[in-house]
Amino acid sequence: MAKDITNKRFGRLVAKEKTDKRDGSSIVWKCICDCGKEKRVSVSRLSSGSTKSCGCLRRCSIEAGQIIGRFKINKELESRTKKGLILFECICQECNEEKILSSRQLGDESTLKPCIVGKKFGKLKVLSYSHTKDNRKYWKCICECGKTHKVFTSNLTTGRVQSCGCLKYNPRKNIYSVYKGKK
Repeated sequence: MAKDITNKRFGRLVAKEKTDKRDGSSIVWKCICDCGKEKRVSVSRLSSGSTKSCGCLRRCSIEAGQIIGRFKINKELESRTKKGLILFECICQECNEEKILSSRQLGDESTLKPCIVGKKFGKLKVLSYSHTKDNRKYWKCICECGKTHKVFTSNLTTGRVQSCGCLKYNPRKNIYSVYKGKK
């Protein structure tokens, strides 16, 4: 039988009533936040401490001018995500790219990872963010040979792509050599 957590406090949330919903195998509880808002949260998120408020805790702790990871917060936006998360207008301190990030994204480890604009991977230097396709970030790069090439993040960081294609692997010599248009 599931543990009764009625009226137990988890950060700013107090569990009030068990619902019929589940998050995986964890029961979802209706909770009331200290700010007065209702939030439905799974027992696992409450007991692990990953959810401590309705979102007001994050809102209270993020202010304009604050720097989180590599992002400087410009302002909180009026609009919210579909899940009700707060949105912030931010700017990357390393490449000056403007982004709209949610409170969850700002709390994610990825904001602590360094920006790759200006970094070199093999013969490719990252110039700027290009686009996102199928949840993959593509970056506009320039090769030492002068050609531009769009590559997604993991292909750069793992070394799978090291040039625009001018660098060709020579299996006989077990080395990379510059491809000069010969087949």
